[in-house]
Amino acid sequence: MKALGGNFSRIMHAPASKNLLKFCDSIGYMLIEEIPVWGRGAPNAIPDNPRTKKWLDEMITRDFNHASVVGWSMGNEIGNPDGEWQDMTMTQVSMNM
Repeated sequence: MKALGGNFSRIMHAPASKNLLKFCDSIGYMLIEEIPVWGRGAPNAIPDNPRTKKWLDEMITRDFNHASVVGWSMGNEIGNPDGEWQDMTMTQVSMNM
């Protein structure tokens, strides 16, 4: 990215503030936003969790029209505490844009 003159980050384990998105839009800084699901054994990292689906839907609905947002993450470094990865597929997220 840097070699091409671009700037890109995954800011934090939570949706970005409206002020940060506005600033990134104005300077051409690209972001991936994320819902607050992080770490092995995260209590919200379960398949088809209605809470995480709601968080993802709210974040996308709020921020889909920001030029700086190039992607959304559903979680980071998640997995079962016993070391085995599980299917974390979000089977259906409504996108009422």
